[in-house]
Amino acid sequence: MEENFATRLKLFMDSIHVPSTQFADMCEIPRPSFSQLLSGRNQKVSDVLIRKIHAAYPDLSVMWLMFGEGPMLSRNNSNGRSSELFRDEEIENASEIPEKINDGTETSEFSNVKGLTKAKEQAESNLYQQLENNKKILEMQLQIEKMQKNPRRVAQITVYYDDSTFETFVPSK
Repeated sequence: MEENFATRLKLFMDSIHVPSTQFADMCEIPRPSFSQLLSGRNQKVSDVLIRKIHAAYPDLSVMWLMFGEGPMLSRNNSNGRSSELFRDEEIENASEIPEKINDGTETSEFSNVKGLTKAKEQAESNLYQQLENNKKILEMQLQIEKMQKNPRRVAQITVYYDDSTFETFVPSK
């Protein structure tokens, strides 16, 4: 069976035991549009749709979802807990950081958090750029395939002269 975007998306939803309506709501995608995507009636996947899915489920590998490359989940730790859980814990523990900042001293813990934030922003920027590049490549490949399926060839050329005569040229095959 050929796996496409819709098939991989269904596999992910099955793995997290989320119905399609709840998934669409979590990703803020209109249910009819999402239903068309899953059924295969809508084959086009926009970068906006990918961003919405990634925002709702950051552990889902975008490369796996779009191209079937790599593991389904991109960020798991050895305990099996997702990075989303750690982000919640980090947010809870972050209440100590403003107190340290107010003292005028920057701890190595805070500088590590800043470094991680910058690294995360850079990684997301790189991923977005890579998605944009991949989208452009796919569009070009589709155009090439379309041109190969329906190649246009010159059937004849007619030249009209100013003395009201003309010649027709037919290319040899």
